[in-house]
Amino acid sequence: MEANCFIIGTPFQLINTLEAKQRFPSAINILVLTINHSGGINQKISSILKQENWGEEYIFPINTYQKGANSQYIKTLKLIKNKFKIVNLFIGHFRIFNQQIAFYYLKPDKFFLLDDGVATTTTQTLYLSQSKMDYEAPLLPLIKKYIKFLIRGIVCSFPYDLYKYTNLFTSYRFLKPHSQKQEVLYHSFEYFLSIYKSSTTPTTSNTIYFIGQPCGQFCTDEKEYIALFENIKSFLCKSNYHIIYISHTLDSKEFLDKLSQSQWEVQNLDQIIEIHLLTQKIKPIKIISFISSALFNLAMLFPDTEIESIDIRPLIKEKFLPSANVVYESLQQIGVNLITLDSMAKNNSIQNINKG
Repeated sequence: MEANCFIIGTPFQLINTLEAKQRFPSAINILVLTINHSGGINQKISSILKQENWGEEYIFPINTYQKGANSQYIKTLKLIKNKFKIVNLFIGHFRIFNQQIAFYYLKPDKFFLLDDGVATTTTQTLYLSQSKMDYEAPLLPLIKKYIKFLIRGIVCSFPYDLYKYTNLFTSYRFLKPHSQKQEVLYHSFEYFLSIYKSSTTPTTSNTIYFIGQPCGQFCTDEKEYIALFENIKSFLCKSNYHIIYISHTLDSKEFLDKLSQSQWEVQNLDQIIEIHLLTQKIKPIKIISFISSALFNLAMLFPDTEIESIDIRPLIKEKFLPSANVVYESLQQIGVNLITLDSMAKNNSIQNINKG
C-alpha cells in the first residue's frame, strides 16, 4: 500500500504537516511523533490532532524521554517498511540522526523538509546551501548508534549526503533552491486558515504580545539577559497598552517567576499562539519577540499588525552568532522591524527625562 509519512515533533511542524497532507493527497498518511516531552504528547499537539481527526491507527508516538525510545522507533520504522511503500517522506528536523536515517531505510520516492521555524532558515542557509551534513551530536556516538540500528535490522547506508535529496515544503518565500536538483514548494497556510480563521473580522486589541523563548541559554550572561526584560517593559510601556508575555514550553519556572515579580503578566497558553489569536478573534496592536519562529508565521497571518524583533546579538555567545545572523536577516526580509538594544536604551532615557 502506498502512503505518505511524516516524522515530526512540534506543534508548528504539525501545522506544516497538515498543509503538506492537503498538497499531497494520499489514502494513507502515517504520522510519527518524536515527542521530546516527559509528559507525552503535549496539549498543543493533541488539540490540533483532535481538530484534524487523523486516525489513531496511523499515529505512532515515540517519547524520547522514555527508556527504550530508540527500540520503539526502530520497531515503528520496520512496521512502516513492511506494510507500506512510502511515496513522500516529510521530516521536521534535518539535523536529527533518527529522522535522517528514515530516508535511507524507507526509500521514499520524494523527500521534503518541513518548516521548523528558525531551524529551517539556518539549516537551508548554513548547511544545505553549503552541501554538507551537520548533526546535533558528535560523529563518533552517531556511528555507534548507526551500528545499533544495523544490528537491529535497519539496514541502510550511513546518512552522509542527505542534502542531495532534500526538497523544501515551506511558507518562507525568501528560501530559494540551493541547487538545480532541489525543489522548493511554497504554501500560505491555506488549509490552516480554512480550519481556524473565523469569517468574523477580528477585534483590534490594545494588547502587545511578547512571544517568549528561552534565549538566555544562548547569551554570554544569563543574568544580563533576564535584566533586559526591565528595559523591554519600559520600552513597551505606553498609555492604554496591555503587555502580555506568552511563555515558551522550555521557559523555566524560575525565569517566569522573576518576570512576574517584575510586574510582567505571564500567560501559559494551551494552544500555539497562532491558533489562540485566530480562534479568539484577536488582532494585537503589536507582536514582538527576539528570534521566535512565531514571528514568521504571524507576519503572514496578520499582515496589518506591527511585528517587531529585538536584536540581542550583542548578548549572544560567539558560536551562536552565525545562526542568529541568518534569522535576523530573514526576519528583515519579510518586513519585521528590528529594534537594537542601543535604540531601546536611548528611548528609555528620553522617557525618563520627560518624566523628570
